[in-house]
Amino acid sequence: MVKPKSVKLIQTAKIGYIVMSAIFCVFGIFLIAAPEISIGLLGRIMGIMMIVFGTVKLIGYFPRTCSGWRFSMIWRSVFF
Repeated sequence: MVKPKSVKLIQTAKIGYIVMSAIFCVFGIFLIAAPEISIGLLGRIMGIMMIVFGTVKLIGYFPRTCSGWRFSMIWRSVFF
């Protein structure tokens, strides 16, 4: 029996939430277990994320770049 598209979407979201919850739990344990290491790591990860986000937003200000599929592909490849 073929499942409707909405059921597949809900199952995919459910799996995504479970995976993200597990990642948050592991990261939380890491933050508690090794605060000296994890704070430095957290700072680096956040810094990289901010640089990437800022770069993508700057690219988006140029109309030739952000029109069409190219910009959407850049955006999706960075954040999804």
